[in-house]
Amino acid sequence: MVEQFHIGQRVRLTRTLATRPEGLFRRGATGTVIYMEEMVSIRMDQHFPQLDHLDNAMWVKYSDITAETVGVLARLRAALRRA
Repeated sequence: MVEQFHIGQRVRLTRTLATRPEGLFRRGATGTVIYMEEMVSIRMDQHFPQLDHLDNAMWVKYSDITAETVGVLARLRAALRRA
């Protein structure tokens, strides 16, 4: 079953994505949904130089993202990943 998302929703990658030629995008990276068709276009929070020509956005499958948890535990995990 495809989970439904909406424009402006905060999402998180559920797995590490290795794309060519763009590069490696780690599980847990966050972004904002900006467009949806058969796939979802996400503007990433973290800057990726390889996405400059796409305004730091990338297309992903619905199954590769989940709604971002905004609780205290999620913020703690994100801070630990950055450290």
